[in-house]
Amino acid sequence: MENNESTIEELSVLLWELVSDKVEEVEEIRKMLKNIGYVEDLEDILSSMNHSEIVDSDFFNILEKNIKDSEAVVKFEMPYILNTYNNDEASLRVTGFVEGECILLTHKIPDLEMLKFSEMNRQELLEYKPFVVFENMDYLNCECDDLRAV
Repeated sequence: MENNESTIEELSVLLWELVSDKVEEVEEIRKMLKNIGYVEDLEDILSSMNHSEIVDSDFFNILEKNIKDSEAVVKFEMPYILNTYNNDEASLRVTGFVEGECILLTHKIPDLEMLKFSEMNRQELLEYKPFVVFENMDYLNCECDDLRAV
């Protein structure tokens, strides 16, 4: 895997989608909200949540990329605004910032250098999910609004 600017841009497109998908998982939302004590019935809201969606993310930044053997270790950061839903009703809005590290199993992706992630849709990008292992995800500056009362 090359370390040139276009490769990093293409890799950013892929990882932005895969990190966003990870952040939208219920267990990750529980982690980011573990220190939020001001939302009434938070556990009930999370228990009844059936999906979530990042509604805004300004950028995805690769902080560091180390290539070793057949994998690339990538450190990243990303701000986000995420809504959780119970059926089609918005229940929470979470604003925060995630910093993390993942391992991209480059040896399992044929022709990685030739792939144009920027030309793929969400579903195509998510097909690469099995080739990324998240080592850690740290949620910073998280704030939460209860949208049920609005």
